[in-house]
Amino acid sequence: GTFTVTVTDTTPPVLTINVTSPMEATGPSGAAVTYTATAVDIVSGSLTPNCLPASGSTFPLGTTTITCSATDGAGNTGTATATVLVEDKTAPTLSLPANITAVATSAGGAVVTYVVSATDPDNATSALTVSCSPPSGSTFPAGVTTVTCTATDAAGNTGTGSFQIAVVDFSMGPIAAVTVPVGGTASTSVTVNSVSGFNSAVALGASGAPAGVSVTLNPSSVTPSSGGSASSTLTLQLSPMVTPTTFTLTVTGTFAGVSHSSAASITVAVSSSALSDVVGQMLVLGCINNSGVDDALAAKVTAEQGAVAGGNTKTAINILSAFIDQVGAQSGKHITPDCATVLSTDARSLIDGLAVSATPNPITGSVRTASGTGVPGAVLTLKDSAGTTAATATTDITGFYFFATTGVLTSGATYTVTFTVPIGFTATSAAGQTFTWSGGAEVSLADFTTT
Repeated sequence: GTFTVTVTDTTPPVLTINVTSPMEATGPSGAAVTYTATAVDIVSGSLTPNCLPASGSTFPLGTTTITCSATDGAGNTGTATATVLVEDKTAPTLSLPANITAVATSAGGAVVTYVVSATDPDNATSALTVSCSPPSGSTFPAGVTTVTCTATDAAGNTGTGSFQIAVVDFSMGPIAAVTVPVGGTASTSVTVNSVSGFNSAVALGASGAPAGVSVTLNPSSVTPSSGGSASSTLTLQLSPMVTPTTFTLTVTGTFAGVSHSSAASITVAVSSSALSDVVGQMLVLGCINNSGVDDALAAKVTAEQGAVAGGNTKTAINILSAFIDQVGAQSGKHITPDCATVLSTDARSLIDGLAVSATPNPITGSVRTASGTGVPGAVLTLKDSAGTTAATATTDITGFYFFATTGVLTSGATYTVTFTVPIGFTATSAAGQTFTWSGGAEVSLADFTTT
């Protein structure tokens, strides 16, 4: 017998889609996606598939499904799908200024403005959020500040960048304390330092000097090198009318409205040689109008120097006291009153300095006539409460006397000073003065008077 065999094709083609996913968006519409798709049938062989969306189409942001199909000669249709994710993962691009250098306009620094922009590579029209810290228009302190900026797109991608703002400034270095002798000169250095690359000219000035003190700065303007410093010499010149004192001198540097200052402690001190110089200067100035008086005062200073050199501190104090008495006697005569005050003040200051090294401090006084003239040759006796003589002294040519009390007096004890006038004089004041010895402080007794 016979039979019929029918061979049929019921197997659909097999499709393959080759595509890359995810894809980075290239614009606001998404990205052009290219892919390949193949179809193979066991009977019909290779077929050309039909796909949607077509390769090369612009796929929107998000997930898109590619669907491909192919039909063989027997009418069998095969299909395949693939998904493509188009996403925005590219951060915005910042456009930053170059590093900025500004000059301080105040003690706080400088106000600096700048412009920062950003673009979205995926979407030129995208609304971006741009921020910087510190923001434009802030006051930036002296030194280098890093500004950090960010730009964020709608997809949450953030781009960052930074640049630097350097505010250049200067500072005034500390000024060493200065001791200047009366009637003399002294110098010290003033330093201007560069901050963050400052290298402009700084004008210098000084304030706070009392009358009679001349202050110069040489040079009066300095330019520190970038990152370095520059110096000026501060010189003080004292007139002989300036007495021992202390004061604060303020040196100020100024550039373009910005000022910085440094203070210096100034001490005006007296020494034997400085006092001698002042005496000579006053003769030149006319404060002392008699060379004989000038010589007499100079001789006393010379004698005082000799006493100090010989270790006779109390003798030196005695001489300086006589110097003061002589100045007082000549005040308004051969020495102008203002200059007499200066000389006495200088000598008193010198006595105070010497008395620090005298142990204990002296007991002093004068014997004078009713007209104020010193009485030489008067004998002073220092007695304790029991009437025992502790020391004696004799007035000098100016009527001044001095007790050398080292190891003689007892702290807290009571003592009396009496005086005996020389022949030809009559005492007009009480014969004695009583005091309690404190153990260290100088005792200056009231004048004994005679006729």
